Amino acid sequence: MTILKKTVLAAACVGGLLFAGGAFAAGSTLSVSGVVPAMCEFASPNYVINFGTLDPSNTVPAVSSTNLTYRCTRGTAAQFIHIDGGPGTSPRTVTMFNGLNTMPVTLTWTTPATLGSGFGAVAPISFPVVASVGVADLNAAVAGAYGGFYGMLIMP
Repeated sequence: MTILKKTVLAAACVGGLLFAGGAFAAGSTLSVSGVVPAMCEFASPNYVINFGTLDPSNTVPAVSSTNLTYRCTRGTAAQFIHIDGGPGTSPRTVTMFNGLNTMPVTLTWTTPATLGSGFGAVAPISFPVVASVGVADLNAAVAGAYGGFYGMLIMP
């Protein structure tokens, strides 16, 4: 085969491929989609409020606190903080246990209206949760170590 014939044959093949590719592109589409949910998550799996020694002779409530930190989808704000399956609003009373003995603890907080800035390398949103034990509960407490674990869920 001569070089001229090879060149014409190669050009015909390339032209056929271009025509076939053009016909394929004009008759087909590719759809790409996804959903980014509005969500919030706590930045840590565990938070601790420790009263230390609770004095049963106190004449004022015992108070302690911690800061909860979380992140939300960019543009989403947290609406509710559910603690121990509660209603998601403050105040929320939980119970510390010492065997059969109990002590109520009132938790209070204000959920920030701050919009989330995403889950990447951004500073988490932080807010305090204040815990208090009333004077009457302190005065009536049985000696011993009290405690409790409470699940938390943050909802946009």
